[in-house]
Amino acid sequence: MAKEKKLYHLVSEELWAPCRGPDGALYFPATYDQDGFTHMSDDTDLLLEIGNHFYKSHPGHWLLLVCDLTKLEGEVKWEPAAPVGDVKAGFGGSDGKLFPHLYGPIAARGVDVELKVERAPDGTFLSIPLS
Repeated sequence: MAKEKKLYHLVSEELWAPCRGPDGALYFPATYDQDGFTHMSDDTDLLLEIGNHFYKSHPGHWLLLVCDLTKLEGEVKWEPAAPVGDVKAGFGGSDGKLFPHLYGPIAARGVDVELKVERAPDGTFLSIPLS
C-alpha cells in the first residue's frame, strides 16, 4: 500500500522554536521517552480531532508541521493509534486506522511548512489553514 509523502505533527510553538533553521536542535516530543516515538498523522481530516483529544489542555500557541516523509530522520512505521504520554489513544477516527510513528526526531530540514493552529480560549483546536 502506497503512503503519502506528507506527514503531519502538532507541536507547541514554544517547543518547536529552538528547532527552526539549519542549525536548530532536533525536536523530540515531551513524551518521546515514554512513548518511544514521535506521533504523526497522514490524514488531514483527523488533525483537529487529534489536537482536541490529546492536546486541548496544553496551553499556548500551536503549529502543524507539514513534513516530507523522504526527508525525515529515523524509521516511520504505520501502527495502531497509541497513547500520547498518559492520554489514552481512543478517539473517533482511530478505530482500526494505522498511524505513522516516527522512531526518531524531527529536524527542520524535514519540515516543508509550519502552519498556525487556531484555538479557542479554552484550548479547543478550531482550524488549521491547510492551503
